[in-house]
Amino acid sequence: MANPETGYWDRMAGLYDSFTRRNRKAYAVVMRQFATVIDRDDAVLELAAGTGVFTGGLAACARTVEATDFAPQMLRKAQAKVVAGNVSFAVADACNLPYADASYDVVFVANALHIMPNPAQAMDEIRRVLKPNGLLIAPTFIRTGSLGDRLLSRFLVAITGFPDHQKWTAAQFRQFITDSRFTIKQMQLVKTPGFYNMMYLSAEKID
Repeated sequence: MANPETGYWDRMAGLYDSFTRRNRKAYAVVMRQFATVIDRDDAVLELAAGTGVFTGGLAACARTVEATDFAPQMLRKAQAKVVAGNVSFAVADACNLPYADASYDVVFVANALHIMPNPAQAMDEIRRVLKPNGLLIAPTFIRTGSLGDRLLSRFLVAITGFPDHQKWTAAQFRQFITDSRFTIKQMQLVKTPGFYNMMYLSAEKID
């Protein structure tokens, strides 16, 4: 069954890069961080790849990258942007992945867990497709409870229909990851002026 929010992200595909341009410095920090932990022999699964903001950086670090998104228009943008021989693209829902158990060394999911209605289901799938002691890298926008955060949330929902499902603080996000049976290896706050701050997080699967 198709995800009912696919249409929203398909409509946003043409605007996404301009909308996220203000976050370029923060995204550069994320790419520097994951370059230190992804090995040249690693097979990486990227979930919610969007327009390929991080896909090229992942390809430069890993043996292979399977870049996925549940919104076909987002993925078409990524395919046009990223030209690398070790990257393949597929339409896939993070909550119902078509991959075999223990297929990947690394799962990368950026700024997506918080917009999922059921992120725990996605985490179950991530655990399933990761190899023993596999690595999850999950940079995620977090909240502070500030007035600015609350006003931004209301604006995004009212103007764009943004699916604002999870409003995790840093502590709540950490708890969510550990409750999903991962050991956190690194957490780093990455400030994004004019938007929600991002938490860079890497965590190892607990078998």
